[in-house]
Amino acid sequence: MSSIFQIYGKKNCSNCDKIKKICIDNKKDFEYQELEIDFKRSDFEWFWKNVEIKEYPIIRYKGIYISYHL
Repeated sequence: MSSIFQIYGKKNCSNCDKIKKICIDNKKDFEYQELEIDFKRSDFEWFWKNVEIKEYPIIRYKGIYISYHL
């Protein structure tokens, strides 16, 4: 199982920029994928149905998906 943070975000998203900065500042490896370039919203339809906070980014770490909001 990968210990790299996988971040699924979108263009002009302040939350996406913040989480990337947090990873960089804390020297955490991450992969960033952008909505409509690397994935479609429909790819995460199952996720949106199961979370209370429906904002980008979606973060995957050690098989767990979360939505990030600051």
